[in-house]
Amino acid sequence: MANGITMMCLVQTRSMASLNKVYLIGMPGAGKSTFGVELATSLGLPFIDLDQKIESEEGKTIKEIFKTKGEEYFRAIESQLLFEITSVTDSFVMSTGGGTPCFHQGIEIMLQKGVVIYLEVPTNVLKERLEKTDLSERPKFKNKVDVYEQLDDLFKQRQKIYKKADIVIQESALDCLDVIRKI
Repeated sequence: MANGITMMCLVQTRSMASLNKVYLIGMPGAGKSTFGVELATSLGLPFIDLDQKIESEEGKTIKEIFKTKGEEYFRAIESQLLFEITSVTDSFVMSTGGGTPCFHQGIEIMLQKGVVIYLEVPTNVLKERLEKTDLSERPKFKNKVDVYEQLDDLFKQRQKIYKKADIVIQESALDCLDVIRKI
């Protein structure tokens, strides 16, 4: 982010595609789906939740897919749907899964085709949010006891990829819609 500007959110200065295709990335519990609906409404674009699309296509929950077919299969389906939706849909705001940008060149596809927004939330806030949910539905988290350690490990693995985003919105600034509208 050396060339970025700071306004409660960081904006890369690379030439960005139009805001017709917006991808939201970030850790599990970052609020991608919640913020995505608000952003889509604000921009007048349809909202797509990639995880919901995967579940619809497969007829199973993500947890069931992980359990019966494994993460490798899930990541292949996730990548295929990301590519298909990106190729055939003219405009949208898409909430991706936490790992979507990290597998099968996901981040590169998103950066080539649209604008990528990283919702950066501190792991202690993520932990609080996730502890209030049913962790058994999240295949990357085994139990509430180790949530912080699991989040920290995932964060360390993914942070470098997430930081490639065009826009980084820090947790305290999810009201950056005005900044996004001006881009």
